[in-house]
Amino acid sequence: MGTAQRACGGPGGLCAVGTGLKAACPASTAGAGPGDGAQRRRPFKQLLQLAEIDKNARVHDTRHTAATLLLEQGVDIRMVQAVFGHSRLTTTKRYTHITETLAIEAAGRMGRALWDE
Repeated sequence: MGTAQRACGGPGGLCAVGTGLKAACPASTAGAGPGDGAQRRRPFKQLLQLAEIDKNARVHDTRHTAATLLLEQGVDIRMVQAVFGHSRLTTTKRYTHITETLAIEAAGRMGRALWDE
């Protein structure tokens, strides 16, 4: 992960730290690193309970979700790479997951490219 940018998840939502958007991040998580997980875990678990999400999710899982949602919204993977602060595209690819939505969209694009005028 690059030092210029990284994404964080927290009660204020997903934001890019170091890109001028960190105002959306809670101050307690804006500079948090991997060793600060316990400080983020408890409030995150409380948010899951409040949202009635019955899943044993981790704060880190929000990065995977965010990357996939960005792709589903049509954001180029290189932009996702920049937001997440990854120096290698292969790292970003590990964060994204192919969903049925993406697969259907890809098939539709291929069909239009082959058979539409």
